[in-house]
Amino acid sequence: MCLSGRFRVHAGSLRGERNDEHACHCSQDCLERGDCCSNYKSLCKGEATWVHGDCEEINTAECPAGFIRPPLIMLSVDGFRASYLKKGNSVTPNIHKLSTYS
Repeated sequence: MCLSGRFRVHAGSLRGERNDEHACHCSQDCLERGDCCSNYKSLCKGEATWVHGDCEEINTAECPAGFIRPPLIMLSVDGFRASYLKKGNSVTPNIHKLSTYS
């Protein structure tokens, strides 16, 4: 099955109206229908993504509720070209943000 349209909303297409030719939506009912665009919260609702937020200073390690051990973040860069990592924020914003946490 092929879907026409986009899976991300661009700033110029924010109208809040459902367009059935698009694969994802920025309309009010997309949460109920389960077809919101992947960047719905940032562009449709104006919420900041974690990539653009400030780093949280954690002085003492503590497990989130429901975890016995601290979560482990594993990152595989097998498929990345070395140039992707050198370009940093413009190509891999999530990896760049994780690397700036100290």
